[in-house]
Amino acid sequence: PPNVTQNAQVTLTGFAPSSAIPAGSILTAATLNVDTTATRNNGSAGNLNTLTTTVTPTGGTALAANALTKTASATGTNNVDSFDLLSALSPQVHSNGYTGATIVFAGDLSTNSRDITEQLNSMSLTLSWTQPSVRAESTDISGTGGTPNCITKVPYVGSNNNTTCAVLATSSALAFLYVQGTVYTPLAPIDIQMTSATVASPIVSDGIVTRTLYADLRGALPQISLPPDSGPAAPFSVYFRAYTCPVGSTCSSAAPASPWKLAGTTNVTFSPDGPATPTAGARNVTVLNWSVSP
Repeated sequence: PPNVTQNAQVTLTGFAPSSAIPAGSILTAATLNVDTTATRNNGSAGNLNTLTTTVTPTGGTALAANALTKTASATGTNNVDSFDLLSALSPQVHSNGYTGATIVFAGDLSTNSRDITEQLNSMSLTLSWTQPSVRAESTDISGTGGTPNCITKVPYVGSNNNTTCAVLATSSALAFLYVQGTVYTPLAPIDIQMTSATVASPIVSDGIVTRTLYADLRGALPQISLPPDSGPAAPFSVYFRAYTCPVGSTCSSAAPASPWKLAGTTNVTFSPDGPATPTAGARNVTVLNWSVSP
């Protein structure tokens, strides 16, 4: 009868790498290649209504269907399609790893004046990836491909969220932290909030090297110690930003959130009063440079 849809599909399994891709891997390329031939039979006209492939990684969820080229002819038309699946497949590979996939090849047509043979010649799924390893602090670890890591975004003002975050953070008056050794995070901030007066020992034994130290430390003893062979106290350089609330504006949130406006910056050095032991409140301050925003 006219206008009745005929459906057909082929389910292909496998597409497994020689060894499983472990969870935590970063997918760097994912390409699906499909080669088909479409032939019109018995003088029929037109093409298939739809022709798609749908990829489902083993143990994962199906990706969005890919629409294939449907061009047909009486002598047979060869169609080659290539699809970039990197952004769609990366999060699942990062979370679950990859052992293989199922791909459904499906089409439909109306029987009214259409008689078409669709031949699947070949199908391949090519993946490239980097296995889990020690990576730079700036490396994307979300698996979505190309997104900067939140710990390297600036400025950090203490809001630990998806936009900007600290590589190490505590946020409770009851939190206790102790690190035996040196904390080294030159590209990432550290946010330590330890406001309990009962903190009675250093939280880091051998110093901190960090891009930003955002801290509220209270207690009877120095909270960050230097290693015994660190030598005399060195000048401490600090970069300051000053913000102003524009006239007529309400600045309810902390700077630098809108509508706060950058008023100026300065870079200063605090020098100890002696070659070895600094005295609290007795430091020389040297302004290295400054600027006022218009």
